[in-house]
Amino acid sequence: MIYHNLKTVFVEITKNASTSVKRTLLDRNDGVYPDHSTYDMLTSVAEGNGEDISGYYKFVISRNPYDRFCSGWEYMQVAMRWPMSFDETLDYLLSCDARANGQPISVLDENGDPVPEKLNRALDGQLQYWWDDAPPLIWPQTGFIKSESLNGDIAISNFFKIEEIDQKWPIIAAAINQLSGANVSSVLPVYNALPDRPDYTTYFEGELGAERIQKINTLFAEDFTTFGYETL
Repeated sequence: MIYHNLKTVFVEITKNASTSVKRTLLDRNDGVYPDHSTYDMLTSVAEGNGEDISGYYKFVISRNPYDRFCSGWEYMQVAMRWPMSFDETLDYLLSCDARANGQPISVLDENGDPVPEKLNRALDGQLQYWWDDAPPLIWPQTGFIKSESLNGDIAISNFFKIEEIDQKWPIIAAAINQLSGANVSSVLPVYNALPDRPDYTTYFEGELGAERIQKINTLFAEDFTTFGYETL
């Protein structure tokens, strides 16, 4: 999301408190772009509109990869009628991962027709990511902030963990206010929380849980490293 009045770019990773942030900033924007856009998507739209966002404050909120994957999969069951079980989903993602099966990402859709964006990227020798074939709800978090203009490096350095957001939001609000002269509240309200949701650790108990841990560690290795989360 790009907030011109606030001189701020918030790359909203799926399942990471984006609703709370957007509702806090919404009444202060004069230029907001589609939900859950990647950094590259946002910069591309801005450039196309002749907008310079190079000096804007840019931030992202991360989440423990185990917890986020469980939350994303649970939501997919309801919102998307996702047909795969928890373990089938992990195995499907591993099958999409070129590092796991040694195969390039398919540039064809389910009907065997080329997907222009993927095909062009492949022909240009640019990066291809395994999560191109996965729902955004379970993309790795780094996938939202990698930039092909930086050869796949991370484009944003202001990371804040959702687990610490009550303490960190005043830092974010102060940075926005200092740059824009706005008066964003230092308190972030909570929206879309599910109080009855089981603790994510219940997915990782016993022998089956150990197998799941290893799969998530493989798929989201960059998330653990980039955002500073410890593996189980």
